[in-house]
Amino acid sequence: MKKLLVAGAALAALMGAPALAADMALKAAPPPAPPPCVWCGWYIGANAGYTWGNNSVNAVGAPSFNAGGLGPLAVESALVALGTNNLPANNRGFIGGVQIGYNYQLSSNFVGGIETDIQGVASKHTGTVAAFTSLAPGGFPAESYTSTASATNKLNYLGTFRGRLGVTVTPAVLAYATGGLAYGGVSSNTSIAATESLGNPPYPPVAGSSGYSGTRAGWTAGGGLEWMLGGKWSAKAEYLYYDLGKVSSSLTLTQIDAAAGGIPWGAAVVTSTTRFNGNIVRVGLNYKL
Repeated sequence: MKKLLVAGAALAALMGAPALAADMALKAAPPPAPPPCVWCGWYIGANAGYTWGNNSVNAVGAPSFNAGGLGPLAVESALVALGTNNLPANNRGFIGGVQIGYNYQLSSNFVGGIETDIQGVASKHTGTVAAFTSLAPGGFPAESYTSTASATNKLNYLGTFRGRLGVTVTPAVLAYATGGLAYGGVSSNTSIAATESLGNPPYPPVAGSSGYSGTRAGWTAGGGLEWMLGGKWSAKAEYLYYDLGKVSSSLTLTQIDAAAGGIPWGAAVVTSTTRFNGNIVRVGLNYKL
């Protein structure tokens, strides 16, 4: 009987051993590895492209001073007309610089991140308008002014700090929208020169200029596509619109009467306003850190 019991126990142990071994092997298996995060992490890169904008300088004259004598506000009104112009000043040219950013994979298909960049800009434009203004004071032969007005706009550099939100069209292609802060160094100059038909004396030429130079802040928005090239490299094509707001400056046109001892005969204040906004198309190359 003892031998039968020992044999039965041994047989039961042998029959349960495979199941126990299977259970032990199943419990010991490591969990499957998560898919690699293709877009995660920091990156640095460089970019180059083209910028353009349909800008203009709007100059508006306003009365300032009139000495009378040649008819009601005749000289002053002529100076106001000389100072009122709409001058083309379209910025366009090469843009290029560097960027640094960080991506985080929100899900298998969505990627969020931030990016900041700084670019130098070779963008400058001068617009010129020539004008003829009749003075025609009452009781005297018609007099006139001929004038030249010019305006120059320049964008020296442009930087942005933007958020990015994209979706993976394929694991290696990211389509994204982007927007945020834009800032840049801008300058604008307006000058006007005019000559009265009677010449000097009694009326010397009239001239004035004004300008603005400084850093402006605004906003930017756009979108693009980025491709993983293999290894740690990626390439992108991008469009951005930027708006740095308006700047203004003022100049004064004063007509001197030499025959009357050099006294001011009339004057007008001219305020010039321009907006710095435009478009950028560029390509870039990034290296993932």
